Amino acid sequence: MGDFNTALKFSLKWEAGYSNHPQDKGGETKFGITKATFIKAKEQGIIDSSIESVKDLTLQDAKNIFKAAYWDKINGDALPPYLSVAVFDTAANLGPQNSVKILQKILGVTQDGIVGSETLSAINNYNGNLVSDFLDAREIRYIEIVNANPRQKSFLEGWINRVEDLRNYIDYDMNDSTPPEGYSNLSSVYYSASFDFITPIINLFFKLPTVKVRIS
Repeated sequence: MGDFNTALKFSLKWEAGYSNHPQDKGGETKFGITKATFIKAKEQGIIDSSIESVKDLTLQDAKNIFKAAYWDKINGDALPPYLSVAVFDTAANLGPQNSVKILQKILGVTQDGIVGSETLSAINNYNGNLVSDFLDAREIRYIEIVNANPRQKSFLEGWINRVEDLRNYIDYDMNDSTPPEGYSNLSSVYYSASFDFITPIINLFFKLPTVKVRIS
């Protein structure tokens, strides 16, 4: 069973603070909560309707939104612990339905964006490393986004960095195990296996002779 607070701990590390990047399609955000999500949360009674703007969101407000509009939407309580963290963080970044659909595509089940009995059964019967396969697919999705809208390319390095940090969080932090030499919980090191996986795909999508992704 997934644990909301364990998942939220990682996502808030990457979603902390207020942002209004001109090239961010989500527009104005705070704690990763977009203006559109903020308005919807007020309408649904998830947060106090008297809160005037995204800037006024408190951390507790953000937690309430992430629980009701993200964790519950992916049926996080029913997911295995590691997978729940991966699917939740993807939901926080790409939206709950998109996150679930990525998962369902891997599982070969109906891509309806709902984690129901069919999806849960497929998870239990999956033959392979589902968390790793899911995060690989998430990285590919980012490349597809940038390929469709090159203006988003400025975000690609950060997106990939976030996924690699999530792999580290699941592999080491959640297990209280000792990471390898050079490991940083801020992902200052981009592991060679991941680099070898993602570089040919970037080259394929962008049709560039070489693409260097440096995590600093």
